[in-house]
Amino acid sequence: MTLSFEATGSVRAGGEGRLDANGLETPFDGTTGRLEQLPGPADVLCAALCAYILKNVERFSHMLPFAYDSATVKVVAEREEPPPHIARMRYDLQVVTDEPVVRVEVGPGPGSR
Repeated sequence: MTLSFEATGSVRAGGEGRLDANGLETPFDGTTGRLEQLPGPADVLCAALCAYILKNVERFSHMLPFAYDSATVKVVAEREEPPPHIARMRYDLQVVTDEPVVRVEVGPGPGSR
């Protein structure tokens, strides 16, 4: 089975951007600087990764099965330049559950010290 996803984006001279994804329409900061009142592309990338991780928490809770009350994820992207690029992304996922500790314990992830 193959699924297809689609989004469109546009920007006007000066940096006023707009994104559309499956009915979600949102403005974004497409300027060469930084408008604090609008999310920039890196913010949108972090938000998309949050949604992807949280959707998988729900999906895998049914597959394992694993009961949980809520989940929260924080994604941080670090940008370096020149040239401008996302050098690192990391996330912290917190899950509230009544599952036994043995089903919840996790070891350090890759690159942990």
